[in-house]
Amino acid sequence: MNKSKLFFKTCFLAVAMCAAGIAANAQVFVIERGAQFQSFANIYAAVEALQNGDKIYIPPGTHGTTGNNITLDVPNVTIIGAGYDNGADASRIGVAVIFAADGITVTGINFINQINIQAISNLNMARCLVEFVSTTGIQNSILISECDFRGSFGSPPYGLNNATISKSIFRHQTFSVSASVINNCLFMRHTSASYPLDVRNSTLTNNIIVAAGFTGQYQYNISQGETGYHTTYQNNLWVGIEPVFHANAFITLSGNNIFEAVYEDTFNNPDLNDFSLKAGSAGIGAGTDNTDIGLFGTAAPFKTSKLPAIPHFSLRNITDETDETGNLRVNIRIEAQER
Repeated sequence: MNKSKLFFKTCFLAVAMCAAGIAANAQVFVIERGAQFQSFANIYAAVEALQNGDKIYIPPGTHGTTGNNITLDVPNVTIIGAGYDNGADASRIGVAVIFAADGITVTGINFINQINIQAISNLNMARCLVEFVSTTGIQNSILISECDFRGSFGSPPYGLNNATISKSIFRHQTFSVSASVINNCLFMRHTSASYPLDVRNSTLTNNIIVAAGFTGQYQYNISQGETGYHTTYQNNLWVGIEPVFHANAFITLSGNNIFEAVYEDTFNNPDLNDFSLKAGSAGIGAGTDNTDIGLFGTAAPFKTSKLPAIPHFSLRNITDETDETGNLRVNIRIEAQER
C-alpha cells in the first residue's frame, strides 16, 4: 500500500470513529467494506456485523474476556490486529474463537484462550499467538506462518489437515497434522510427552526439533498399525537425544538431517525467546536453501517484532469537538512490519 492510499484510509477510519461518537482513546473496532467504514464499541457487535469480504481492525487491548465464544462464520473476511507481543498495544482475544468459514485471513492477534479450526478451506494465519488449537473435521489449504503456539496443536489422531506451516514455534508436546508441509519451524518439547509428534503423510524440512529434558524416546509418525502413512524428514536439526521412530512408521530421512545437537550450543538466548542460532551451531547455513535451519532461515526470516505485515492502526487520540477553525484533531499511528 502506498503512502497516499494509507493516508486516505487513515482519514476514513478517523471519520468513521467520530461519526459514531466514539470517545477519545476508546477501544474501537472498525469494519472496512469497500470504500465504507463502520465502527463498533465491542468485538461482539463488530463480528455480528461482518459480511463477505470485509476487513475488521482489532484495536490494542484485551477483548471478549467474558461472554460467549466468537464464531467466525462469514467467508473471506480479514482480521487485523496490532501485534500479538506488542506490550500494551497488543490485540488480545480472551474467549475461544471458532473458525467456521472459508477464506479467512487473520494477523497480529493474541488468542489467549483457544481456537477451533473446523472443516474449512483457505485459512491464512500469520504472526499470531495461540494458546492451543483444536480441530473439527477435515481442513483444506491452511496457511500458517510466523505464529507462536503455546499449547497443544491439533486433535489426535489426525489433527490439522492439508496445512503449509512455516517459521512457527510449537511449545507443547502435542502436535498432530496430516498431509501437511512444515518448514523452518521450532518444536520445543521440554517435558514428558502425553502424545508423541503425530505427523502423517507430511514433509518436514529445515526444522529444529528439541528433546532437551526428555527421559524417554522420540516416537514420530505414529500410525498405530495403519497403512498408507508416509512422512519425510529433510535437513532437520534434532537437538538432544536421537529420535526413535515407531515400529509401524513409514519414514524417509533425506538430505542432511543433523542428530544429537547440544541444546546449550544451539540458541543464543532461549530463556529470552531468542532462538537465533549461536555461532558455531551445526544448523547455520545447513538448510536446503543454504540459509539457516529454523526460524531465521529462508529469504524472509522470522520477524522478532511480531507485528503484522498488513498496515494496522493504533488509535491514540481524537478530540470530541472541532476547534475554532472547524478542524478536528486526530492522532493515529499506523504500523506494519516488513514481510
